[in-house]
Amino acid sequence: MKALSAEYPCYYSPGNHEEMRKDTEEFYDQAREICPLLLGEYSDIEVNGEKVRIFGVEDSIARGKHKTQLEECFDALDSSCYNILIAHQPEQIDAYLGEGLNNKENFDLILSGHAHGGQWRIPKLLDQGLYAPDQGIFPDYTQGMYDYDGTVHIISVGLARPLRMIFIPRIFNRPELSVIDINR
Repeated sequence: MKALSAEYPCYYSPGNHEEMRKDTEEFYDQAREICPLLLGEYSDIEVNGEKVRIFGVEDSIARGKHKTQLEECFDALDSSCYNILIAHQPEQIDAYLGEGLNNKENFDLILSGHAHGGQWRIPKLLDQGLYAPDQGIFPDYTQGMYDYDGTVHIISVGLARPLRMIFIPRIFNRPELSVIDINR
């Protein structure tokens, strides 16, 4: 994070692994020293003369914060900006698209991870992988780009190989760092 933030504007929204830490709040404080930590909040930037609003929600459905944070993000959508949501779990796409809310606007881009690319893939047969956390066997949302009526959803395979997953190696599923070109 330090190296990237020295070269590029960076924003951080946590996933489920941060909640597994015993030092979550201390970790968040350290992250805040590097870049904005988005927990139901947004940050505005300008890129090549375009206004961009970046939102983030904490991945904490169990603690009940996720829905409230997501509602706060929907309330702050601005049609004069390109609106980006960082939301960890791709299988919650219906919530990210505002299901059950009276929203008149939606995000332009949603960025997710969490599914580790389906962990084991067989090219041309299991492109979404065999298994993903919170989706189970033969998951639908593990990697790639989806378009939902003008909202683009990009799911990164990610870089992580957590220690607890050493016994579940990636097969035909290389880690990736996503680079996304946005043309409005």
